[in-house]
Amino acid sequence: MQLKRIDKFEKRRKEVVALYNKLLSKDNKGTHLYPILVNERDKFFSFMKSQGVGCSFHFLALHKEEAFKKYHRAKLPVTEYVAPRVVTLPLDTIITDKEVRKVARLVQSSGLLC
Repeated sequence: MQLKRIDKFEKRRKEVVALYNKLLSKDNKGTHLYPILVNERDKFFSFMKSQGVGCSFHFLALHKEEAFKKYHRAKLPVTEYVAPRVVTLPLDTIITDKEVRKVARLVQSSGLLC
């Protein structure tokens, strides 16, 4: 049943991304996740949670993971910079514009946006 609504879902996700982009002065394109970079990710998570907003992270520095231990000594400065800072904001088809505005306002007021 969900497949019948896929076009509607994708349209809404694009609207949410466009609104986040406008409010946060970003140019993200994807509609699966809305990543941003923050300083002090744990502090950011705590702040957002205290305001009733759940955020996530999905990206690790893979060359530092056990499965890739033969690459542990590799120097990947961009990956090493991004990995501890990337956060994904709420992005789904049921989030309202009002909620997106609240999330964006909280992101900005956290003072932790890179």
